[in-house]
Amino acid sequence: MSKKYPLHFIFMVILFVAFLTLIGCTTEEEAFEMDTDEEFQQALEIAVERFLRNDDPNTIINDLNKLFAERYSEEEIEAYLSARVEEEMAEIETQREELEQRIAEAEKNANELKSRLEDKLDEEAFEKTNENLKPLYDWLEKLDDKIEEASDPGRIVELMEEKINTYNQLSSIITDKLDSQKESSNSSNQEKNDYLEYYHSIEYILEKEEAVLADYERVTGDNYISDQVIHDQLRKSIISEARDLYDQLRRVRVGDSKIENLHETYTKAWDLKRQGFMKLAEAIQINDSVRKADAEDLIEEGSRLREEFHNELERLL
Repeated sequence: MSKKYPLHFIFMVILFVAFLTLIGCTTEEEAFEMDTDEEFQQALEIAVERFLRNDDPNTIINDLNKLFAERYSEEEIEAYLSARVEEEMAEIETQREELEQRIAEAEKNANELKSRLEDKLDEEAFEKTNENLKPLYDWLEKLDDKIEEASDPGRIVELMEEKINTYNQLSSIITDKLDSQKESSNSSNQEKNDYLEYYHSIEYILEKEEAVLADYERVTGDNYISDQVIHDQLRKSIISEARDLYDQLRRVRVGDSKIENLHETYTKAWDLKRQGFMKLAEAIQINDSVRKADAEDLIEEGSRLREEFHNELERLL
C-alpha cells in the first residue's frame, strides 16, 4: 500500500527540483580584471612594442578593441595602454641616461689606453696601430649617425649598447697591444732571433703564396666572369700551386714549440685551401651547388687561419 503525501508537500518538492535545474542550466558571467587578464597582458605587451616601434597609435588601439571589446570599453583600453607606454618610455629614458654614462666611461678608458700606447710605441708603429683601429672608429661614427637618425626608442638603446661594445673592443685590442709590447721588450734577443730565423726560412713560401692568391683573385670577387673561368684557372695553375705550397710547408722543421704551433696553423690553412680548390673545381664541373658551397667554406676557413697566422707572425716580429 503506497504512502500518500499532502498536496502542499508535493508542490514544494516540484519547486525545489525546478530551482536546482535552473542553477544547473545557468553559469555566472565570467569577470575580467586587466591586471590579471593574461590574454590581455600578452596582447598589451605586443601593443606597447608596436607603439615604441612607431606603429600607428589608432591602429594599435583598434586592434586591441577588436580583441577585447567584450571585456573592456575603448576608454579603458586606451587609458591602460597609455599608462603602460608612459611607464616604458620612462624606463627607456632612465636606461638611456645610464647608457650615456657608460659610453662616456668606455670612451675615456679607450682614450687613456691609446695615450699610454702612444707613449710606448715609436711614431711609425703607432700610426700602423691607428690604421688597424680605424675600422672601429669609423663604425663609431656610423653609430652616432644611426642614433641621430633613429626615432625608435628601442632601436636607439640597441645602438647605444653597440657603441659601448665597440669602445670595449677598442680597449681590448689596445690592451693586447700594450701587453704584447711589454712582452716584446722583456723577451730575450735569442727568442727574437728564433722568430726572425723562422721567417727567413719560409720567405720563399710567402712569395709563392702571393702568386697563388693572385691567380685566384684574378677570377673571383670583382674579377668574376663565370664559374667556368674559375674552373679553368683552378685546373690550369691554382690547384697544383696550392698542393706544392702545402707540401713545402710540411717539410719545414722548427724546434721551438711556440713557432711549431704557429707553423701548424699556417700549414692547416693551406691544407684547407688546397682541399677547397679541388672540391670547387669538381663542384663546378658537375654543377653541384651544395658541393660548391662546401668547397667555398673550406677556402674561407683556410683564409681565416692564414690571416690568423700572418697577424700573429707580424706581432712576434
